[in-house]
Amino acid sequence: MGTPMDHRAYQSLFPTKSKYLQQKWDKASYSLHRSKVKQAKPAIDQIPPKTYPHLALKLKKQQLEEDRALEIQFHNNILLEKILRIKRTKGGIDSWNDYEPKRTTESYQSYQPLFPTKNKYLQQKWDKATYDLHRRKVKSSKPVIDKSAPRTYPHLEQRLKKQQLEEERTMDIQRENNLLNEKISHIKKTTGGVDSWNIFEKKRTTKNYEAYQSLFPTANRYLQHKWDKTVYDLRRRKVTSAKPSIDATPPRTFPHLEQKLKTKQLEEERRMEIHRENSILNEKIARINRTIGDTDTWNKYSKKRDNRNPRNRAMTMTKNKRTDPTTPLIPKVEPEDYDVKKESELQQDTATDPIPETDPPGITTLPGNPDS
Repeated sequence: MGTPMDHRAYQSLFPTKSKYLQQKWDKASYSLHRSKVKQAKPAIDQIPPKTYPHLALKLKKQQLEEDRALEIQFHNNILLEKILRIKRTKGGIDSWNDYEPKRTTESYQSYQPLFPTKNKYLQQKWDKATYDLHRRKVKSSKPVIDKSAPRTYPHLEQRLKKQQLEEERTMDIQRENNLLNEKISHIKKTTGGVDSWNIFEKKRTTKNYEAYQSLFPTANRYLQHKWDKTVYDLRRRKVTSAKPSIDATPPRTFPHLEQKLKTKQLEEERRMEIHRENSILNEKIARINRTIGDTDTWNKYSKKRDNRNPRNRAMTMTKNKRTDPTTPLIPKVEPEDYDVKKESELQQDTATDPIPETDPPGITTLPGNPDS
């Protein structure tokens, strides 16, 4: 640790006003330099080369040695079986030899290699193995010219970028159409009012911004003109889209109040009830006409007052009693001044009286309903 007065004895490389700060800065620069030197990498790579396992192990050589050992073991087993069979059969001749015949002197001696060699047998064997390997390669070789169909790329077939551009173009057209429809509907509502607030920009001319007089001094009249116009357009759009403080829209209409369904239902029920009562009365009138004045004992309606002669009323009562099976039969007693001829004439006059065409009391006829 240095003392607080060490900075006074420090000799800077360049003249400075504060030796303390200069010493501190130089020390920090030196520490940074030392850390960079420690982390620096050598210009020459002295690391040993990378080792590859397949070169160190030599797997191919091991595989060939194992194949050679298996082949030798296979031939040894065959020879051992032959020796054991000879011992068992005491040297019997096997005429069914499935193995290839042994090499003859003529087969390899007549072989003419391309290059001079000491052992024609081995050279012939090697050349045959090389030729077989060449034939296998020829059979499994692929054509130099690729006749297969070219690879298809989905992004080229689908053309996603083109579809995106078409969708954007469709959206722009739809937006412009909506604006035009709004303008047309506004013109129809306002009975052809003139739209003086054109939002489309006009091409600038030299006279537009040169003749423009700004409220404040500016170095570029064109930009100042453009900015002021943008601010003015923004203000006009706000004014155009502003909502009124007083709601002048008409009140909401409710269909159930306009249609008055309950009133219609009550009128329909009243009409049906009147029609039902009229039908009942019509049936009763028709039955009375068919029975020529028989009394309906089950009629709940009040009977009309009989204004006929008391003698006729007594005769009607007597007739009803005779027709009623519940009433006992009473012998007929005729008064002295009773005339039979007058009674028959009165009955004929009553039967021939016409039925009034007007509606009887109690029947109500609605307008527009001839059936009731």
